[in-house]
Amino acid sequence: MDPQTSGREDLRGAALLLWRRRARVALVAGAAVAMAVAVSLIVPHVYETRATFLATEDDQSSLAGQLAMAGALVPAGLFASSATPVEVFREILESRAVREGVVESLGLIERFGLQEERPEVARAMAVDILGSTMRIADKRSGWMAIETKVSTPWFPFLHAAADDSAKVLASRIANETVRQLNVVLRERRSSSARSSRIYLEEQLEKNKKALEIASDSLVAFQKRHATISIEDQARVSLQTLGELKGQIVAKEVERDVLRRTRSGDSFELQAVESQLRALEERYDALVRGSATPSGSSRALDSSVPLDQLPDLAAELFRRQKEVQLQHTVYELLTQQYYHALLEEARDTPTVQPLDEALPPLGKSSPKRKLIVMVAALAGGILGCVWVLIADRPRAAETIPARMVREQR
Repeated sequence: MDPQTSGREDLRGAALLLWRRRARVALVAGAAVAMAVAVSLIVPHVYETRATFLATEDDQSSLAGQLAMAGALVPAGLFASSATPVEVFREILESRAVREGVVESLGLIERFGLQEERPEVARAMAVDILGSTMRIADKRSGWMAIETKVSTPWFPFLHAAADDSAKVLASRIANETVRQLNVVLRERRSSSARSSRIYLEEQLEKNKKALEIASDSLVAFQKRHATISIEDQARVSLQTLGELKGQIVAKEVERDVLRRTRSGDSFELQAVESQLRALEERYDALVRGSATPSGSSRALDSSVPLDQLPDLAAELFRRQKEVQLQHTVYELLTQQYYHALLEEARDTPTVQPLDEALPPLGKSSPKRKLIVMVAALAGGILGCVWVLIADRPRAAETIPARMVREQR
């Protein structure tokens, strides 16, 4: 007999053997199904739900950039920009502060049966158990979700209210986690605003003193040099020089005429020469900035010496710029100070919930139908293997006898 025919005969013989021992196969499969049903009845039921929200966080302000542009010194790290809101929220959700808040708010120490432990040990164990029941999901669009899984005790059919309690607890944990996230973010925002307010108060005091010093310096400079507006005073000085020059020329002409008609010791000639000298001294004082002639009042003179105009203009501009800069910084600090006060007192939520977690309608595991089907299939395969292995020797014993008959 060729090998191909022999193989078909073996398969036919195995199929015939399995059919004859079908009761045994069914028995093994039935036992597997019964065991699967028993296991599915005693293992804990698991219930899943989730709460979703948007991970958006308002930027406090661009105070650091504005202060830097205004020339103020900002402590390094005080207004440092944080990571993306999704990363920040994930870190906060995984923090012990949020989880301890959930544990205390929901009384999970008693729920997990840890009340016999020391308080700090019970709290740590409850936080660890809570961490194993939660999962954080997020997307690039800023959407985040808190997914929770809560299981019933073993032998749930012995605990009538276990399923309902697990459903409610799963939804409460998800919603409370979002609320605790909001609490931590609110405290973080308030703490940041408080630090900003304290810093701004200090800077305002410094700026007030700097503004007073700059203003006093500007006023003293203007009084000392009788300067109010360099451009206007320069125009007045040039106009005064022109008028003085005209008067000097007129007096020189008058003096020359008197010299021809009067003697050298004439009273009229001496008066004209005296007036001419006074005009020339006044002219020199305006041009070269020499001492003010006696008998004249510099306080009433709005002209400025021409050789002092560039230096006075530069110094006056510098002092006016310093006053303007300090005043600008003062206005900015005042605005940001009141903004920090409002931020510190604000109590509005930061997290924007999309969907609150609801008690699930059905359990997520164990999936009893799937377990039974897999157990039935595995039991049937196991029963077939058992029959083939158990009856293999007897099948092997019949092979030589069949070969002898064929040879005859």
